[in-house]
Amino acid sequence: MKSVTYVAILFIIITVLGTCSESTADEPQPGNGTSGLYTGNYSFEKLKVLPSVLDESSGLILFDRLGWSFNDSGNEPLLYGFDLKSGNILRQVRLDAVNTDWEDITQDNENIYVGNFGNNDGDRKDLKIYIVRKNNLTDPNVVKVSCDSIEYTYADQENFIPAHFNNSYDCEAFVAYNDSLYLFTKDWVNEITTLYTIPATPGKFVARHVTTFNTGGLVTGADLDAADSLLVFSGYSKELLPFCYVFYGFSGSHFFNGKHRKINLSDYWGSQTEGIAIQNKDSLYFTSENSIASSQSLFLLKFK
Repeated sequence: MKSVTYVAILFIIITVLGTCSESTADEPQPGNGTSGLYTGNYSFEKLKVLPSVLDESSGLILFDRLGWSFNDSGNEPLLYGFDLKSGNILRQVRLDAVNTDWEDITQDNENIYVGNFGNNDGDRKDLKIYIVRKNNLTDPNVVKVSCDSIEYTYADQENFIPAHFNNSYDCEAFVAYNDSLYLFTKDWVNEITTLYTIPATPGKFVARHVTTFNTGGLVTGADLDAADSLLVFSGYSKELLPFCYVFYGFSGSHFFNGKHRKINLSDYWGSQTEGIAIQNKDSLYFTSENSIASSQSLFLLKFK
């Protein structure tokens, strides 16, 4: 979610640091892994500039041979299905929902979940997640679908005084696993992420605090491949240095108990990487919002 202040800060950062970027190709990165796929080298490239109708792309999944994304706060409640090779939009589906601040999208075998939980001020009391049945989306002629919803609050939040970009209860990332949803906060204060969980079923719930992880930045998207024990984050630092986290070798939903690697994407300083989706254990897709540094774009990270 953008603001005038944030864009102004971004402009200053890009002006000052724009000439300091170095290639991310084959750049060694910190992590706790000593062997395996994700401790090696990688490549990160921009594949396509996405159509202008997706200028605030804030989440990404791969479903039915398309990439699916949407725009964030205040935009129409629309899902866009686009071709991963051309970037062209092939589907546009309206949800029977409200886009207060959509920030991420995830899926399981039967459903797609859209997170209406962006909370830059930390004062929202109407946090929701919309549930869309996948079989309602597979017909290419469908242009509008109904959805169920989950309403929730955070178990440990007591203060709802607005604190713009200065609170710990913003959220832009979540994944589905078994019968639950796992939410990862975008903590503006501590630059960590806190993991909460709620049931993946319609109703009203209190999100249970599970654990925290020190990301050293702001988490903006997540995806999970449970079969390969692989969890990934997109995000960026407060100085707008985009990054990717890869967690692997964990058991069940103990995502932070395995190995991890952080990859700083220095060539794209200033890009607001918001969406991330696992193509396979070797490749990750990213989307970014339109910003001073970069147009709305589709990226591919490949491990060598």
